[in-house]
Order: sequence, then C-alpha cells, then structure tokens
Amino acid sequence: MDRRFGILTFAGGPFSELARCWRESEQLGFDSAWLVDTFSYGGIVDYEPWALLAALARATSRLRIGPLVTHIAFRHPTLLAAQALTVDHLSGGRVVLGIGTGGPEPRDHPAVGAGDWSGPERAARLAEQLAMLDRLLRGDHVDHVGQFYRAE
Repeated sequence: MDRRFGILTFAGGPFSELARCWRESEQLGFDSAWLVDTFSYGGIVDYEPWALLAALARATSRLRIGPLVTHIAFRHPTLLAAQALTVDHLSGGRVVLGIGTGGPEPRDHPAVGAGDWSGPERAARLAEQLAMLDRLLRGDHVDHVGQFYRAE
C-alpha cells in the first residue's frame, strides 16, 4: 500500500512561521502541504491562498502543494486557472488543484457576495466550472456562455 502524508495549515499568521513549518515538514518527509481557502476563521488573518502558495512554492522544493479545497464561490474559472497555472509554473509542477462546493453551511458566501446556493445549484456550478477548468488548464481558448459562468 502506497501511503502519503501531508500537512494542512491556515492561510494566515506570520509568513516566516508558515514557511518554516512547511520547510520543516518537507525535511521530515511529508509529501504534501495544503492551505485552507476560507474567510471565516476569525481571529487569524486569512491571506489569499493562491498568492501565499506562490510564495510557499519558492520556500520549498519537493512538497506537492495546493488548496484544501478551493471553493467554487470564490473565483471565476478563468481566474482560478490562471492562478493554478502560475503557481504550478513557480513550483516546478507541484500543484494539486483541489476544488469543491464548500460545506453544508456556506459561511463564506456573504464575504464574497455569493448567494445561498442549494445543493443542486452547487453541483451544477461545480460541473460547469470543472468543464471550463479542464479546457483552460489544457491551454485551450475558451468562449463560454453557461448557466453560471461566462468567458469570452
């Protein structure tokens, strides 16, 4: 059985401490490191995780890195594709793109102006976003007018 171990950290606090934690995890043999993508953990500064992943990619050399998970309400698919491709380039191909619909209580939706989406709407939005991301991450030009997203 192939076992892999990773760490999950918040996207906040002093960068020097976060970078040290990720470097030490890499030295200890961990395989991956992940950042939380949320706006709802009060009492800690929540940095934008993709920008932070770019910096942490430069502070590490081997860890697979990514968000756990990127919430579909936070980014348009074209922006998310550009962010993921940029960090993947900076990290030498170490990005793992985790994407999801968020938990049952959409705590973060008000922070980004998203509505209170039903379960079926979340699933439909995820399907549309994944279809766009698949094409964008392959480098295809995307003209898309869908139910939820538009890109020209």
